[in-house]
Amino acid sequence: MIVTKAQGRPPTQIKDLVGRGICAFSPPNLGTLTLDSLFPNPERQPYTIVIHTFAEGVHDILAGKCVAAIEPLPVYKHMATAFPGQIRVFYKVPPLPNQAFSVNSSIPPALRHDIVAALLSPKGLAATKGLRDIFGHKGLVRANNNAYLPEKKLLDAMAGF
Repeated sequence: MIVTKAQGRPPTQIKDLVGRGICAFSPPNLGTLTLDSLFPNPERQPYTIVIHTFAEGVHDILAGKCVAAIEPLPVYKHMATAFPGQIRVFYKVPPLPNQAFSVNSSIPPALRHDIVAALLSPKGLAATKGLRDIFGHKGLVRANNNAYLPEKKLLDAMAGF
């Protein structure tokens, strides 16, 4: 979702973001790619102000460094509690498959299998607890490539994919 300030003159339509700064992670972050896909004309797009944490995006909105930020729902809920009445959801993107780890195709299949098994093991779940807590996930599941195929279009503008 795209989050803005609750007060002042925040954008009211997606086209209001054209030419303005949006706090987001560097591509190929899924949220940033989704935002870019809303603006197919490269001459009529917002520009990305790179952030390194979702909290940084909210702080930068409130400081006036950007007009909006990309935030997943669990993070937005946490930040809305931390900053009551100061931020609001501006735009909800269509639902997407959730977070996933990816492995380069140059990694042999047997090693890929071992990586998945390690992540799904009790030790792997313990090691990923902090990351999962950030995104509100109780566990990990084996990804299904077919769930992500429709989203392949998000990578079309990215070099190297």
